[in-house]
Amino acid sequence: MKDLQKDVNGITLLADPGLKVADAWGLKVAGADHPSPGTFVITRDGKVAWRRLEQNGSDWPTWDEVASALAKA
Repeated sequence: MKDLQKDVNGITLLADPGLKVADAWGLKVAGADHPSPGTFVITRDGKVAWRRLEQNGSDWPTWDEVASALAKA
């Protein structure tokens, strides 16, 4: 994780080996070894301003959708 963190300057990577956070955020799939992908916009005061939970791993939001959500947050 530390090596990868060096390659993505400006983004903080976090690990969730027990999937506790994924479960709390609605990303844990029963019986799966990994969580479903999700994109979140979090306000400075820690509130979820926008989220999109991907259904099939290729259902990512567009940059325009994320930019719009960021502008509204």
